[in-house]
Amino acid sequence: MKPLNPKQPARPTSIAPFGLSLLLSFWATYSAANAADEKQPQITVSYGILWDGKDPVAGLANCLPDEDCELIDDTDIKLTLNIPRAAATGGATLRAHCRTTECSFAQSRYSVSVGSPADFDLYEGIGYGIHQPLVLTMRPHLGLIKLRVASVGP
Repeated sequence: MKPLNPKQPARPTSIAPFGLSLLLSFWATYSAANAADEKQPQITVSYGILWDGKDPVAGLANCLPDEDCELIDDTDIKLTLNIPRAAATGGATLRAHCRTTECSFAQSRYSVSVGSPADFDLYEGIGYGIHQPLVLTMRPHLGLIKLRVASVGP
């Protein structure tokens, strides 16, 4: 290497500021993307099941948007909740799967749309799909499901 000449002023290289700004912009983009992945907003869901003839069950669950969230999974029932990211106040879907007997919500549906707070009656029996009988049949009531969805942020 050639020693610097003290009589000649140093000329700034034009590539250095451009390279530094390019490096900083990549770093900022990478950091923002990772921060968004690490700090997804969690949604707190409180639930309770008031069984007819059994002890009630209650709890809290932290759910992530656009993912199935298991609220309860025991020998009697499995409840899952899916909250879309775009749904600020509603639009979540609650699904029930009973293990000891067939069960469904009102109108013989396995899943319902959820607002907050919400109460859903759970009945014994299965749904008929799009074909509904013209005769009103009484189904035994299994219990009441209560939900409250509250966003807590990142």
